Amino acid sequence: MNKTAFYIVVDMKTPDGYISYCHFFIGGDKDRAEAVFNSLNGIIPDIADSAYVLRMCLVCRHNNSSIVKAMRYCTLDDLAVNVPLITREVFKWLTLH
Repeated sequence: MNKTAFYIVVDMKTPDGYISYCHFFIGGDKDRAEAVFNSLNGIIPDIADSAYVLRMCLVCRHNNSSIVKAMRYCTLDDLAVNVPLITREVFKWLTLH
């Protein structure tokens, strides 16, 4: 059985590039995953490289491959707002699903 799953991945910029340090499972519903991601604070990048240390990506995993569907850079303050928002949405999905 091939399942599609969506994650919000949090990356931190290091001298060697971005390193993922947190993955939030958002479920298999594309519209819901996009709605959650689009509600997050941060800046949608104009270019691939940014001075921002933190990056959040909406990732679709299907058949053992991952595709970045959307990306935004954020500050620590943005992340402090985004984590409870993601947690609240995941809680609603897990308990009311």
